[in-house]
Amino acid sequence: MKTKGSKGAHLPKHAFMNKPQIQGRKADKALRELVAFGYIKKHPTGGETTYELNDRGFDVCMRLRERRKAL
Repeated sequence: MKTKGSKGAHLPKHAFMNKPQIQGRKADKALRELVAFGYIKKHPTGGETTYELNDRGFDVCMRLRERRKAL
């Protein structure tokens, strides 16, 4: 886990793209959809755009985490 549970962590696009289960166009599409649905927001920086969870995305992640623990 690259963020170590930090709500305010900003990750560059390549951090999402190096997951073996989703690569290439699938990863691009997934990231665009997460931004469009309001779970992640773009954060422009000097060098490249980074992405961070907003409050809605963080809440969903916490619910999924709790549900996963219950299994």
